[in-house]
Amino acid sequence: MLNQKPGQATIGIHGRIEEKFLPATYPIFQTSTFGFHSSEEMLAAFDGQVPDANIYTRLTNPTVRNVEERLAPLEGAEQALLFSSGMAAITAVLMGYLQQGDLLVSSRPVYGGTHHLIADLLPRWGVQTRFLSEEELYDLPTHAPDAKMVFIETPANPTCMVLSLPQIVESAKQVGALTVVDNTFASPINQQPLSHGV
Repeated sequence: MLNQKPGQATIGIHGRIEEKFLPATYPIFQTSTFGFHSSEEMLAAFDGQVPDANIYTRLTNPTVRNVEERLAPLEGAEQALLFSSGMAAITAVLMGYLQQGDLLVSSRPVYGGTHHLIADLLPRWGVQTRFLSEEELYDLPTHAPDAKMVFIETPANPTCMVLSLPQIVESAKQVGALTVVDNTFASPINQQPLSHGV
């Protein structure tokens, strides 16, 4: 019993708690800026010489870092990165990986904001986009052999349609495409896309 792997609830609650604090619950740091013991310490932090230095909350914050450290093991990931919204995360991933001329294929339906980004905004920057049916996503060599990225929501918003992650990942690998999953509805408690090769 002592060597039993902790469950998802235990990982989510206890995660990786910094030993120097040991609170029963992790505190919320409601501050935009952080103090330093000296101007030398501040300059070293600003110059990037102090790993994980808290300078400004938009850059780093102990509360945000704590959530990231709890989410990563729930997702089966080495690290996690928190964003202020799901659309910020999706936009960062799509804009970070796609270039002018690339083809992005997406499941349908998807969340309205995501649909707008894919259908209306990305093409303005030269990214080709196409929405595919479930069956077409399972056969990308036939329906989108030039795809650079496959974006899916499963369960989908708002229909809760569930797609087969293993089938889509395999189909994407056949054309050399990266698979990206919006896992909002399932959460890492019910589905871990990384375990399917995403």
